[in-house]
Amino acid sequence: MALATRALVFVVLLVSGSNSIASSATSDGQKLLRLGGWRPISNPRDHKVLEIAEFAVREHNKLAKTNLELQSVISGATQVVGGRNYRLIVSAVEGNSRSNYLALVYEKPWLHLKILIRFTKVATV
Repeated sequence: MALATRALVFVVLLVSGSNSIASSATSDGQKLLRLGGWRPISNPRDHKVLEIAEFAVREHNKLAKTNLELQSVISGATQVVGGRNYRLIVSAVEGNSRSNYLALVYEKPWLHLKILIRFTKVATV
């Protein structure tokens, strides 16, 4: 029983220590990424962000039988979770109708895997 209690205490200390490491600062003052937290995308025109947005629109078109064309990425955030989630607000047009959409894409680049999780129309502000 004492061995099981020690093992449990060790696991609790290990988990709490890893959380403090993930949220601590480096020697040059930069904060380390907290695993699981969403981080805003600083440049929506970044090549990787545009690649994910184009993938989302292309996959949505296949699934919904639409002909949306990506216009721009308005904003977004990423989340590290054994891969990376991208949550993007994109502007797309079909015919004369322009709308904004929320696209959620999961990517594991080392497995060459991208999955469209959600693609929904959002209200324009």
